[in-house]
Amino acid sequence: MKINFFYLVLILCSIKAKAQTDCNCYERLVHLSSFYDAIENYDDANQSLLKALSYKGKGQWDRLDYRRLALSYAKINDYSNTEKYLAGAMSTGYALADIKEFRGLELFKETNYWDQLISKSDSLRKVYQANLNLDYRLAIEDITGSDQAIRSFLVRMIPDSVFAHVDSINFYRLKDLIDQYGFPDQQEHGFGEVELFHFFLHASMYSEQMQSDITELLYAAQEKGLISKMRIALIQDRRDVWKHEKPQSLGLWNHWKDKTTFSEIRDLSTVDDRRFEFNLLRLNEQAIIDERALPAKYTKSAYPSGYFCGFSFTE
Repeated sequence: MKINFFYLVLILCSIKAKAQTDCNCYERLVHLSSFYDAIENYDDANQSLLKALSYKGKGQWDRLDYRRLALSYAKINDYSNTEKYLAGAMSTGYALADIKEFRGLELFKETNYWDQLISKSDSLRKVYQANLNLDYRLAIEDITGSDQAIRSFLVRMIPDSVFAHVDSINFYRLKDLIDQYGFPDQQEHGFGEVELFHFFLHASMYSEQMQSDITELLYAAQEKGLISKMRIALIQDRRDVWKHEKPQSLGLWNHWKDKTTFSEIRDLSTVDDRRFEFNLLRLNEQAIIDERALPAKYTKSAYPSGYFCGFSFTE
């Protein structure tokens, strides 16, 4: 009996380790796909995205996964798969009006596949609605709506203390919902992270306790593949710049007016190593994606062995 229990523990540990590795592989390969897309290597962009999604159970694919894959197929003129995955995007939350706004579908819209998608739009919407935990979704919309409503006013007319108070109330309302239902999960609730990230981004600017609670919650969600480490990293960089008034650590929070350079980054000699901890690409590739000039003192590092989980990266 003890031997059987020992082997059971080993199996459970290996499953947990595999889930974590799969989550990391998914995130790294999605970023790599974005890089290949930026340099117009659409075949490798498509293949690295497919590889990324192989590390994520299809039931866990959210609307962004379907959107990325549909647009990737559109760029290699595979319109059958474009239609297939746009249908997936609609069955997981996108409306036809959203799809019509996607860039990169101009040629696809001239094919019969576009007509087929339109003909199925009502039934696809019903699939989304049937899988939706409506009470949970509406409760979250109420919180995120409150978050956006206060920010629709002229920000300079509202003291920071008001934002802090409202965001604190909303965060702990949200935390109670997550304690009740779990973190938004496409498979379980019919929707994923949705607009929540911007709420976390705002709420993380205030007390150290709330920031600690947010970080703990997000890391627990990331381990399950429900939010990416890049989101956590972006919150960290924004908090460094806005809250602590010091240079960012990872190069993710940049001038919204000046889109050609990075905001100041501390310790440029080790920035890539810090980025690897969050499953990010090097600053070198990020600069290409963002079309930003690299900082003068930056020197790129080598990717760790096996970083892209067996997928070959060509510089």
